[in-house]
Amino acid sequence: MTFKQHIGFRSLDQLQHLTFSPDTHLLTCVERDAVNLISWDLQTGVSVSTISLELEKDTVKSLTYSPCGTMVGVLSLSAGTAMICTYNILSGTNMCSHSVQGPVLNKIWTDGENIQFATFEPGTITIWGVGFVSEHLAVKVKSLPIPDDFDPSMGYIFPPTLSWLVYYLENMAAVWDTHHSELITGFDADTPCSIDASNGHLFTCTSDDREISVWKESPTGYIFHQNIIFSSTMCSPLLHPHLSPDGESIVVSHGSALQLLDITDPFIEVFRSADPFIVEFSLDESLAVTAREGDWEARVLDLKSGIPQLTIDTGMGVHLLKIAGSSINVIGMDRIVTWNLPERNHILNARVDINDSVQTTTFNCTSLLGSLFTPAASISPDLSYIATVKLLEFSLKIYEISTGEYIGSVESVAGDRLWFTPNEQEVWCNTNNGVKGWEIVKSDLLGQVELQPIEHQPEGYPWKSSSGYEVTHDGWVLSPSGKQLLWLPPHWQSKEIHRQWNGQFLALLHPDLPEIVILEFPEE
Repeated sequence: MTFKQHIGFRSLDQLQHLTFSPDTHLLTCVERDAVNLISWDLQTGVSVSTISLELEKDTVKSLTYSPCGTMVGVLSLSAGTAMICTYNILSGTNMCSHSVQGPVLNKIWTDGENIQFATFEPGTITIWGVGFVSEHLAVKVKSLPIPDDFDPSMGYIFPPTLSWLVYYLENMAAVWDTHHSELITGFDADTPCSIDASNGHLFTCTSDDREISVWKESPTGYIFHQNIIFSSTMCSPLLHPHLSPDGESIVVSHGSALQLLDITDPFIEVFRSADPFIVEFSLDESLAVTAREGDWEARVLDLKSGIPQLTIDTGMGVHLLKIAGSSINVIGMDRIVTWNLPERNHILNARVDINDSVQTTTFNCTSLLGSLFTPAASISPDLSYIATVKLLEFSLKIYEISTGEYIGSVESVAGDRLWFTPNEQEVWCNTNNGVKGWEIVKSDLLGQVELQPIEHQPEGYPWKSSSGYEVTHDGWVLSPSGKQLLWLPPHWQSKEIHRQWNGQFLALLHPDLPEIVILEFPEE
């Protein structure tokens, strides 16, 4: 698999209904809360348009491109009323709108110059068509018999010939012959199929172990086309993979961004990590411990020489690191394991594993941390608390490390970076609506804490230098006096949250780097 493009977006859980243009040059989706139609140029990764749809949240159900790739049809369902509107992608002009009657299913697709949609009655689906730029009423195309167990809410697809209906049924993708009214085959699928791509010629089945099977239309139904196997950190289950119309590319979520990948090989196995790096500096700035989030290895680096001092096979996915005194604490999904820092006369780049650890603390609650659903987490300096933000819960929660018990929370929080202040009395989060902070106040209830909003801004940010250094938007690192010290090459440049300052040291953490980069700048 070959990397083709990287598209940054602050919150992937806001993206809905990813849709390729016919030539695979543009990618369009709906931004959930703002209800905007957003399009990117896949050659450059740059946004080309944002169109306000002026619809209520979660009413948009499906998108489809016109054959020329300049217009997008939008299906919305609200209070029993269905609307199909078309927009010019570049100008944002609303070309036409159609009000549709009847029990409309939540999907539209393109056939020739028309948008097709379906109405549903038990035992029958009726296909209708409307023009991209025509104000004429919908025209009936065909009525088709369907199986009794068909549930349109689980996802379905028709190829252009309308010969087959592919739908999701009890952990399998079923193929129904619409001409002979019979089920002809089925394919295992542990999760609902991503069967809304490639105009029906291809569809995918995604399993919990990150294996994606691609099936291709044939004269007798669908035949196996290829397998795509991702590493456990490659793509998020919150966003189904989407095939391009030509079947040569796939879009997956990658950390806080989308990635377009080439999948033209007949069998593909991918072990490219999707997560950023983690770094923790010692108080005297002589050592740093680093890991890629979710990986099993952590490394201790000498910051003066750059030579690795110790490699730790942690035996678990690493989610947080903390140096406390002469020990390294590695935090996984359900435990903290402690190793001693290397002594000055130790063997360089020695390797240790779980058998060399000095202490293991297991949380009472399972899966406290995890990269898939916990995009932000932090541990307090004295190892008393862990703070997490979880995608599916939209809340910031505090846990006591010694027990693993939940002790306090604040709702309606979504963010990508958490940190405690050195005195451990405040926790801060880079949220979708800016940086917010809460004071940690011990409650009268035994062991519980209250999180009280803080009105002022924090004294510092992990991605900003407390010594006055600065990274400009065009990649220059400036000294406290404004002198240009170093220009970061394009592949080192990133969003602020993927940088971390510690005194004169700058760590570059963004996920596309093959290794973490730590730079030291001179004092003035």
